[in-house]
Amino acid sequence: MAVFLIRWAHLPLRLEYSLQLIEQKSLGMVTYPVLTITICTIVMIGFLRRSAEPSRARRRPKHKVQETVIEEKKPRELHSIPFVVQSNRPVIVARRDASRLYLAALPCSTNDKRSFDEEKQSVEDTSAYVIDCATTDFLCIATDKEAQRHVLQAIDRYGVGSCGPRGFFGTLTPHVMVEREFTAFLNQPAILYPSAAVVIPSALPILCSKGDILLIPEVHSLEIARAAALCGAKVLTVQLPYLNLREILEDNGVEECATNLKSAMCKYLTSDTTREKLREFKEKLEPILTKASTEAKNTCWLVADTITKDGILCLPEILSVCEASHVRIFLNEGLGLGVLGSEGRGVPEFWCDMGYATGHHHFDLVAGSLEHAFAGLGGICTGALHLVEQQRNMGLGYCFSASAPPGLCECVRYTLRQISGILPSLRETVWALHRTLLSAGIPFVGIPGFPVVFIRLPVSETSTSIQERLLCCDDKSRFLVCIVDDQTIRISIAAKHEKEEIKELVECLADVFEK
Repeated sequence: MAVFLIRWAHLPLRLEYSLQLIEQKSLGMVTYPVLTITICTIVMIGFLRRSAEPSRARRRPKHKVQETVIEEKKPRELHSIPFVVQSNRPVIVARRDASRLYLAALPCSTNDKRSFDEEKQSVEDTSAYVIDCATTDFLCIATDKEAQRHVLQAIDRYGVGSCGPRGFFGTLTPHVMVEREFTAFLNQPAILYPSAAVVIPSALPILCSKGDILLIPEVHSLEIARAAALCGAKVLTVQLPYLNLREILEDNGVEECATNLKSAMCKYLTSDTTREKLREFKEKLEPILTKASTEAKNTCWLVADTITKDGILCLPEILSVCEASHVRIFLNEGLGLGVLGSEGRGVPEFWCDMGYATGHHHFDLVAGSLEHAFAGLGGICTGALHLVEQQRNMGLGYCFSASAPPGLCECVRYTLRQISGILPSLRETVWALHRTLLSAGIPFVGIPGFPVVFIRLPVSETSTSIQERLLCCDDKSRFLVCIVDDQTIRISIAAKHEKEEIKELVECLADVFEK
């Protein structure tokens, strides 16, 4: 409006100038002022007519269009609760607690159609349940009322989402506090990622690129496979020493391992069988690492999962071999963070408790997941300060992904304060699981004090058939387990699983192995 008035302020001068030109009878020079006056007059008339119209009259057609669109919209439909799909019949999860999923079966026939109200009523009235042995909520934080209260308070204050990446208005107080508290918890700098799946694929391409060499184990996680495809370095597969520590439980007994695990572990690692196995691994691994280190133009990295279906990674051996060959180490701490080790710091602390110098500061980088024991969303990466800050400036998964929801960050903070109080009860449940499996004679891959075991099935059975059998028991409790591959299942328990439930599960598995 101000610009318009300024332009019209020059109109008298232009009129006077036009009259002077007309008096001089210079028709060629009169053209420009006349056109200017004409255009300005037309614009001014249009502006005055628009200003004279009432504002409601101008907005009325817009309201009419909007009302028409609303009338054409269909009424909102209510969707049922997400369900767990079974091969024979799907079941709806009505609600859950720390160890159970309360279900209601849908009609098996496609001709049997029910309204949503009837379906909802059947869900609310059901008393059927499935014991959840596929959960990774080991500390039962997801169903903790106090944790939920912290999440709701954060949502009321910050909202559900974070509204952008960390560098673009996505950093809120909960994100900063999570990084500070994990820095104190792990005794070295830490960086928070929005998802555990993007930690290694985001961090590794910064540090390992074309001309470098990347070493990965033969059996590796999806995050490592993605990172290997993105970094552009030469990828070599190696065989790493994963140990099944079930032999410690068999030789020393569960009670002795629960009271004096360090002594039992020392006896196992110094036995002739274990020393021979580690020596063979070292003889095969050393030449490969030495050759890779010399061929690499810049750096050579070893990226490995700390826990797999084959057991726990022997970090003392890996650390000694890599230090001798000048190979840098990047560990993927998936399930161990929060439950393994005396304070829940994961696999590095577990080996520290056994008397080895394998703290987090001995490795270049360690990636951990906050989506299991911490019942949150995101991942944490800890390491040297310059490596952490390099990720903060150049990591694609960090710079261009929306940051984690602030409510779940508050849940992670709450879990950090509760770990020391929940771990003793979780260990008691784990010892009960190990004791029951050993007494039933079921072979498994496990770690003393770790709430996850892997069971290799007989050749005549498949993981799908076992899952069907566990879910379709009519006279006993039904169980949900995790399928790892065609011949391997994973059983994980939480702190609030009852010993009777564990005993029933082992009895069902014992029937399979007896056949």
